[in-house]
Amino acid sequence: LPTRGVVAEGERIIAQGEVVDQRRYQILNSLKIEYLNDLWASSEKSIIIGYSLLVSLIVFLIFLFLWRYRSLVYENNTKVVFVFTTILIMVAIIKLAIANNINYVYVVPLCIVPLLLKTFFDTRLAFFVFLMGLLLIGFMVPDDFSFLFMQLIAGAIATLSVTDLYKRANLFVVVILIVSSYIFTYVSFHLIYEANLSTVSFDHLGLLFINGLGILFVHPLVYIFEKIFGLVSDLSLLELSDTNSKLLRTLSEKAPGTFHHSLQ
Repeated sequence: LPTRGVVAEGERIIAQGEVVDQRRYQILNSLKIEYLNDLWASSEKSIIIGYSLLVSLIVFLIFLFLWRYRSLVYENNTKVVFVFTTILIMVAIIKLAIANNINYVYVVPLCIVPLLLKTFFDTRLAFFVFLMGLLLIGFMVPDDFSFLFMQLIAGAIATLSVTDLYKRANLFVVVILIVSSYIFTYVSFHLIYEANLSTVSFDHLGLLFINGLGILFVHPLVYIFEKIFGLVSDLSLLELSDTNSKLLRTLSEKAPGTFHHSLQ
């Protein structure tokens, strides 16, 4: 009986300590928020200037990359606008997700961006622009290192593994690889931070799975961006090479020699 009393008293003390720690955390967190608000109010101009300089540096690096290694893209205003539009869409969607629910950042299919860019350009440009976009997003997301690491790995898999995106089977394989990388990196960071797999959030895993399903919409987006920016993808070239099209049927009837030479 005395032993039971000691154990009960110990549990009561531990519970009280946990309550005290939780109250201390709430107080410190509220003080931190108030301090940050005061800091923003007193140094708003300086903070805006700092963010503007960092964003300008990222934009400069993108222009420098295009100028040094992709001169044809750099000299084409439409293509340059398309590149920066994809980055702006990344940032805007992440901002919208954070405004509604911080966990929604896990459901945003950011890997669509490198897939889109690779469809119209090449792997190197797609990955570099995606990396610059992630640096911009790093200013907004919480736990920025783990989130950016997760997206960086998935983006690398998306750009390095995909071939012939117009083939539906290849797209499904890429989606499986991306979702697998999401789950692998999420569980890895959870082990680092919590050291316990039993506390893994299945809600987050579900959001990552929905993220993968969202990547399947890359084909409609390719068509939309083609029409908006007047670009040509492999899908359009396959449609143009369809011998059942009206133009090629007319060519085969009126100029069969030219038609066969064109096919060759």
